[in-house]
Amino acid sequence: MLQLAPTMALLNQNRVKAQAQEEAISQVYEQEMFKFADRSLNKGYHLLYKKKIDELNTALLGMNAEAVQAGVQADYILAIHAERDRINADIEIILDAYLDDAKKGEQLRVYIGELTALRNDFRRLISLFKTSQDLTD
Repeated sequence: MLQLAPTMALLNQNRVKAQAQEEAISQVYEQEMFKFADRSLNKGYHLLYKKKIDELNTALLGMNAEAVQAGVQADYILAIHAERDRINADIEIILDAYLDDAKKGEQLRVYIGELTALRNDFRRLISLFKTSQDLTD
């Protein structure tokens, strides 16, 4: 029995290390499962908000030709699109954040409001340039 003492001590030491490693793996597994669950909870975004956000982004991009035709300066157009890019980056941050669906939905509604206001401002800008162009003609 005394001959097995070093082996038993080594096994006991390895058992402690194995338990610590198992706990670390379990913790990482739980974190990844929560991350996966959070990503799948973005269903509210896909069902409720994605279509509206895509429509607003498409409208903003589609207004470029009209803005150029109206004589809007390139700096104004670039500023509008920089703001659109900022809002879209914020939307991506919200989607990646670990928040519940209600808080994400609230923030997405805020950003949809900002995109809508940006689209309306772009329309007003185009309208102003068209009006000034008509007055000078």
